[in-house]
Amino acid sequence: MDLVIRMAKADAKFFNEGKSISSDEAIALIKENDNLNINAKEKSKDGKPSVYITKKPIIIKEND
Repeated sequence: MDLVIRMAKADAKFFNEGKSISSDEAIALIKENDNLNINAKEKSKDGKPSVYITKKPIIIKEND
């Protein structure tokens, strides 16, 4: 929850299952279901952080 709030203050873009949502919607989702997975990326092309919320596991691959 703390991460989502910090990212909202940083004017991040939020996505739920690939669909763009507001920071308020993201906070509500996390409050309703603490089993969701969150992946945050520091900066996108427009300079804003991005936060992806999903029910599916998030797999992060390491570079060789």
